[in-house]
Amino acid sequence: MRADRRPAWYEETRMYSQRPTMPRYWLVRLYVALSVLANVLIICTEPQALAHRVVAMSGSSGWLCVGALGLLACLALVDVVVNDLLPAHINLPFARRWRHLVYMLLALGLVSITGVIVSAVGMTTLLLAFWLDAAVSVAIAFFDLFSRHRSRT
Repeated sequence: MRADRRPAWYEETRMYSQRPTMPRYWLVRLYVALSVLANVLIICTEPQALAHRVVAMSGSSGWLCVGALGLLACLALVDVVVNDLLPAHINLPFARRWRHLVYMLLALGLVSITGVIVSAVGMTTLLLAFWLDAAVSVAIAFFDLFSRHRSRT
């Protein structure tokens, strides 16, 4: 539609109701946040789960790591919902600015949990789910930094 034929309300509606472009990788970030949150809930609420037994054996430091991982997953989930899915005038700029750090810390927490599991019971196929989420978190952080750097140049 040509600019001179647009109705007067078009610019105002476009400015407040939608973002110029849909943010990239929001679905992947949503998956990782929900997957990590699901893993934390399984560790906390399923006493028969291997991860729960291992974290319980590790003592308070293991539960502190799980709690921090849950907090980071909630922060990542809030970032996706507020900055990517809600209208543009509702945003959290600090969450967008530090998004890469949140996902790197998620990856570090996931790898830490697998280290606790390996030290307690040895290698198991349970670790693949944690490692996959950690690898995707690192990729999200890398692509987020790369796209922000590219948009500035």
